[in-house]
Amino acid sequence: MTEVVSGIKRVTDIMGEISAASSEQSQVLAGWAKRCRKWTRPRSKTRPWWKKWRLQPADSEAGR
Repeated sequence: MTEVVSGIKRVTDIMGEISAASSEQSQVLAGWAKRCRKWTRPRSKTRPWWKKWRLQPADSEAGR
């Protein structure tokens, strides 16, 4: 009888460790998902800075 009780206790302890590890892994994955969403979202709704500062044609060329 004591062997059965100690076996059940061992299984319960293992299940607790698995649950704790699963919770920790979920938190880590949620952090990575948050970072990925931040990296992939658009930076602004306007044109990028390199397109804003592109050289424009001179006034003399535009009048031709």
